[in-house]
Amino acid sequence: MEITYSMNIELNFVYNSNIRLNKFDVALESFLNVIKVKEDHAIAHYYAGVCHERLYNFNAASFEYEKALHFLNQDSFWEKYVSQFNIPIRTKKYFNVTEIIPI
Repeated sequence: MEITYSMNIELNFVYNSNIRLNKFDVALESFLNVIKVKEDHAIAHYYAGVCHERLYNFNAASFEYEKALHFLNQDSFWEKYVSQFNIPIRTKKYFNVTEIIPI
């Protein structure tokens, strides 16, 4: 079971084909579907943030990155996979939207 879940993380998130093909809207939809089923999926929140960032939705990206960090800190289950695949949830630079778009 653990190997299967690890492969799931690797193929559906870390090496997601839609992200590699710059189809961020398609990838985002799949990550949001995962979040609907498992709201505390830290890795899905992180990659949803990546998609939002690439789509220039910086507020939404920050929201998803914060959720990813929150759920990573809340449940040690995710730590193994974050470490295994070097997913930078803890080191991700979060946006301060007022620095990106001056008012």
